[in-house]
Amino acid sequence: MQWGIIALLSMCGTLAIPATAAVAGPVVDSSGFTPEPPQGAECREHGTSVLCRTRFSFIEDATPAFETPCGWIYENSVMPRDIYTEYVDGLLVGRHVTSRVSGTWSLSPTGSDPTVRIIGGWNWRTELAVPGDESTAMITTHGNQLKISHGLSRYANISGIFYPNEEYHGVLILSIFDSAEAQEALCDVLTG
Repeated sequence: MQWGIIALLSMCGTLAIPATAAVAGPVVDSSGFTPEPPQGAECREHGTSVLCRTRFSFIEDATPAFETPCGWIYENSVMPRDIYTEYVDGLLVGRHVTSRVSGTWSLSPTGSDPTVRIIGGWNWRTELAVPGDESTAMITTHGNQLKISHGLSRYANISGIFYPNEEYHGVLILSIFDSAEAQEALCDVLTG
């Protein structure tokens, strides 16, 4: 099953780096860094490390997100993302990603009404226990990752903080994807 926005949320890993940090010193060639920064990153010296900044957006354009009794739910959304990666001696030591999403779910591939609005804003911080080895990443995620209009957030609401040790504080409700009651409520909005 595809989960649209939820699938994208789980793909991200991410060190808290100030937004102004990437404009610090001279530009650095990052072609030999491990792992390489995302394509399009601008890397600059910053004291004893190098900070790289990348900006891009995920766009869902009539993407089938998940199936309900009333049909496929299509997602139309934009998810801009800012990524800051930090390297020491050419090895990745941390990453900070901020993102948000704004869009709609509809029964129509064209995104026509009726729709429900989806919104969220969150960030991920990753610290690598072994520089350059992403398999040693410790990820902390926090924010308001998913809210749905029309009172449907009672069936889908991801907000709070997730720690690397799997501890979680907040609200984690995902019944919109597998509960008959939740999907009926969604279908009522989208067919009414």
